[in-house]
Amino acid sequence: MSTHLNPETTKYMNKYFYMGEDDLSKDIDHIFSNMNSENILRKEKQFNIVCFKINNSLHESFLQFLLDDRENLLNFKLEYNFFDKIKETNDYKEINVEKEFENKITNVIQEKIKLNKNHYDYKGFFNYQNEYYIFIHLLDEVDNSDTYKLVLTDEICYHENKFDQKLKNLLKNNEKFIYLKNNDNNIIEPPILVYNCDITKSDNNVLNEEFTNLKDFREPTLNTTIYGDRYVFKNPLNVTDEYTKYALFIGKALYIFNNENIILDNNENIDSYENNNIIFVTDKNDNSYYLVNNINSFVSI
Repeated sequence: MSTHLNPETTKYMNKYFYMGEDDLSKDIDHIFSNMNSENILRKEKQFNIVCFKINNSLHESFLQFLLDDRENLLNFKLEYNFFDKIKETNDYKEINVEKEFENKITNVIQEKIKLNKNHYDYKGFFNYQNEYYIFIHLLDEVDNSDTYKLVLTDEICYHENKFDQKLKNLLKNNEKFIYLKNNDNNIIEPPILVYNCDITKSDNNVLNEEFTNLKDFREPTLNTTIYGDRYVFKNPLNVTDEYTKYALFIGKALYIFNNENIILDNNENIDSYENNNIIFVTDKNDNSYYLVNNINSFVSI
């Protein structure tokens, strides 16, 4: 595991602010009162851990959330008499309950994703539909990437998947947890999930698509389109785990809806589009593409 924070992380740590922090609390009394009012016939209460990372690979930073190999949130359980047992162990001396609670979180993080306290920041908790969500800002890489995956908010909320439904509901119904703000207090629109493809046209005027895949990874290459040489991305109907995922900031994209199959046709007016970084275009066959001319607008994830 890394012994120092990623320099890119420290470079941007003070530039972006997680909007969800406004609604988080560290007031442990809220948890006590809530647990005491519940049915104590239950022996344990589950706490969900929302680990998020601020990715600084592009011109704007963006959020990713950590899921385990079953595409669920991390979690742990506390016995309802957890703090009573601590007091008993310490001969009922006064203890710092907030510290004991954070120590429990630390133990879970160290056990499950092998990060010590210097490599993450406990931001607080949020109570939603009578469940507690503990927010952890990951400050460094998680080494065991075979066990865990980092996913975009767009993929969690707006794509077909088997991701933890609790996380999806939490984000879609509490939108602050989706956004970052910059130092100018501007909200950063999150990037979308897309897949890179090379397109060629067959003799019978049909477009053929070849998607970048993980086994034979290559950097995206420029395709010649009616709108100039562009990197081509789309969301195919049938996605496999072998396709390489990309985060794409679409910004102020130009939207063009066409009735002709013109993606690879020649166009004498390509200069008129040179100031449009991203063009979203559809053709008569219901294909839709994001055509990008700035390599700093996307990154593989």
